[in-house]
Amino acid sequence: LSSSIGLGEGAQEKKALNRKGSGGLKGMLGQGIGSALQYTLPSLALFGAGRFLSNSFKEAEEYIKAMKLVEGQIRSLSSTEAGAKKGTGEMSKAIRETAAAYGIEADEQAKTTSRYIGAFQDKSIGGLSGLSLAKEQGKGSAKMAAVLGISQSELTDGVVAISRSYGILSEEIGDTALQMQESLGVDAGDTVAVLGDVASVAKEAGIGFEDLSGIIGVTLKNSGRPAAEIAEAYTRVLPFISQQKAELLEMSD
Repeated sequence: LSSSIGLGEGAQEKKALNRKGSGGLKGMLGQGIGSALQYTLPSLALFGAGRFLSNSFKEAEEYIKAMKLVEGQIRSLSSTEAGAKKGTGEMSKAIRETAAAYGIEADEQAKTTSRYIGAFQDKSIGGLSGLSLAKEQGKGSAKMAAVLGISQSELTDGVVAISRSYGILSEEIGDTALQMQESLGVDAGDTVAVLGDVASVAKEAGIGFEDLSGIIGVTLKNSGRPAAEIAEAYTRVLPFISQQKAELLEMSD
């Protein structure tokens, strides 16, 4: 995709960015436009030359804003300026590549990654931690969104809650949701949402992720009730029924 914009076009876009002056990107960021180009030109390439340039600029601005947040998070987690710069560069590349691979807007991928950086900075899952974990969670979440046809914004809260409670990666969560959708006919988005809402109390009640998924899947299939109602009901009762766990698990068989 990056080859779809030539050097000449890139130069014209850079001039157009500078002509926007203090009222455009420069004013938005409160600093020289040069530093913004590290995100802008790659994102313009990602969005493609076939769109109207004004739309590309709008989307690129959103990407810049999201990446500024990511950059600030990485800087706060890094012990050196060199480390922060390297981490930001690597994360920016990973975000663009993941967005391109799964057909997701780069700014949305950056926002999702920012959420994961904050949520998992103190966690280690599957041998990954810190920025490596956030990067992997972002990739798995993007794959899940693409396969299931659900926006990442609908999935992120559920993924964070499930991952933190059970120590599993977003790709495994997506595999489970897809399997339940195919075998039980329940909506994958509803599955992730309900699992996310009840994950912490279920974990405290001693119910494993696989068992919980079966319980929620059967309930979604048979109850006919909205996902939010099911999540609320299980959140209330799970702390009090851990001793009846065996009976619940038999329902899911």
